[in-house]
Amino acid sequence: ERLAFLKSRVEGIYKEDLRMKEKSEELEAFLRSGEIAVALGKYLLLLDEKYGELKRAKGVLDCADLEHYTLKLLAEPSIREEVRAKYHYVFIDEYQDVNPVQEQILSAVSGEEVFMVGDVKQSIYGFRGSKSKFFMEKQKLFETDEKANALFLSNNFRSSDAVLQAVNEQFSLAMTPENESVDYAHGSVMERGGLYAPQSGRVRVYFSALEEEAEEEKPVRTVYSVKANAGKKQKKASASARLIKRIIDGERRSKFFDAERGEYRLVEYSDIAILSRKKKGRISEVVDALTSEGVPVSAVAS
Repeated sequence: ERLAFLKSRVEGIYKEDLRMKEKSEELEAFLRSGEIAVALGKYLLLLDEKYGELKRAKGVLDCADLEHYTLKLLAEPSIREEVRAKYHYVFIDEYQDVNPVQEQILSAVSGEEVFMVGDVKQSIYGFRGSKSKFFMEKQKLFETDEKANALFLSNNFRSSDAVLQAVNEQFSLAMTPENESVDYAHGSVMERGGLYAPQSGRVRVYFSALEEEAEEEKPVRTVYSVKANAGKKQKKASASARLIKRIIDGERRSKFFDAERGEYRLVEYSDIAILSRKKKGRISEVVDALTSEGVPVSAVAS
């Protein structure tokens, strides 16, 4: 028993030493990362200085220069007032994607008549410095400011009740102040626009996994066979096409509410759209395969 106890103690000390060593290594790596960051910053500034010299020698500006020089000019009161006087109205689209420099420029040239359009849920340019918080701050300000007004376009005319319900349920869970800085459930829920019949539509989500073929051993390199390789691609495409065709056949046996006619009718081929991530590649083969199956297809694929 004493031997087992001593063994466990030795193992405990060893594990603790190992943890301390790992912590020490992590600390050293962290400190080294700081040194690397300082070095990168130093060389980035040198690069910017050299790049600036080359641009001045050629008499050219890039997009970032245009923004920063504009901001410097607008910092002069006389210039700012002269520019502002030229614009009676300022309209800004995709306002959720402005960055700090653009925000200052827009604020400098804008007078009393400013119209901004945006959706914080569509903010996708964080990598280039855009701050959706500008949009959110303006929205809150406009809701309380007597001289301003916030208009919410929450009525959706394009989708049936079933689609709206599915989207609202999912995004109320996904978009919260804690993880997305967006409170979808309180301010972004889409409401029915009245074009579709009440409680119309249905949402069915399919997750279908097509089995990947086992990788074959690489054959001895010979002359490339177009025919043989085309056959392999066609086989994979046909599997996708057969799956899509089964879904299409199932849909064509059902009815849906036609908003233009204002009535329910059977689904036709022209009511169905197949979306693909790319216009090239597999989708072209699927189009060919569906056509061979007797499904009329009109495609924008190359």
